[in-house]
Amino acid sequence: MMIYIASPYTSPDPSVMEDRYQKVRCFTAEGLRVGLVLFSPIVHCHPLAAAHNLPKDFAFWQTYSLAMIDLAKMVLVLQLPGHETSRGVQDEIQYCKEKNIPLWYWSVPTGAQYDFQDLCQRFWTIYMSTQERKDALDK
Repeated sequence: MMIYIASPYTSPDPSVMEDRYQKVRCFTAEGLRVGLVLFSPIVHCHPLAAAHNLPKDFAFWQTYSLAMIDLAKMVLVLQLPGHETSRGVQDEIQYCKEKNIPLWYWSVPTGAQYDFQDLCQRFWTIYMSTQERKDALDK
């Protein structure tokens, strides 16, 4: 089962885009570590866009992103700062609602210093225990 990770990316500030990329990359890596099949358009396309001078806005990537959502069993919205105003995230959420694709949300803490990798590990541990329980009930 593939999980699509929706997260904000585009910003007029390149350092914000890089920070968002680093966070979703960490989140994706920790999910892969526990054996999940994940797709993040930011993780997969940020290096490609940078190396080949491709546009970084959702309008360019929309067809690609929505096609990947169609292959996913669910979409997890990584609620980094800016997710509520991100055209890409909001369009992905709307698309999921129209197609009845399940949505999960994870609200990422802001402000105080925290170990983002540790938070990601904790999230995926909770997700896996919930999924294992669900799978056991479905048998």
